[in-house]
Amino acid sequence: MKRAIWCWIICGALLLSVLFGCQRKSDTDLDQFHAPDSLMVEAWMLLNKGVEYYNLGYYLLAIENYRLALAKYGDFPEAHYNMGLAYRKMNQIDSAIVAYGKALALNGNYAQALNNLAYIYLQYRPDLTQALPLAQRAVMLRPLNPDFLDTYAKILFGLGEVDSAIVVLEKAVYLSEDPGEMKELLDVYKSVKQ
Repeated sequence: MKRAIWCWIICGALLLSVLFGCQRKSDTDLDQFHAPDSLMVEAWMLLNKGVEYYNLGYYLLAIENYRLALAKYGDFPEAHYNMGLAYRKMNQIDSAIVAYGKALALNGNYAQALNNLAYIYLQYRPDLTQALPLAQRAVMLRPLNPDFLDTYAKILFGLGEVDSAIVVLEKAVYLSEDPGEMKELLDVYKSVKQ
């Protein structure tokens, strides 16, 4: 019992010394110390507002909110990524490529951005040699994501690697909650192989 009381006294003393003690910074120093956190919170709020606009189909308003988020907090890959989504919806593919590229420059392991950029190079700006390493990296980071596997399989098929495409797409079908289109595509791939 005495040991528990002493433990509480010591913990309380440590807590008080942290809260009130040692070196007290001026209010200005504290404001500067907390500024990045408050800017990040504001940036996330703007990002979320942009996502709301995006979900409603107001892509220009979404992009404007993503830009405001970037103005608040520049190193914000999520804002660039979401901007890429909106640009792609508006069929502004070159702008989407730039936005995804900026997201990846800030976070090279951003799997969604890797996959979406690979998909653009597959579907909109056909360049399978650029698409392949992006899709491979996305799958390496998220090996159980059926959408990433689907993109990767399509690229492999486009490069003539039919057997590999079938193996990857079979995994995507197995992992997908709604594999309807993937199953149809898998049947096409298998018929090409025969």
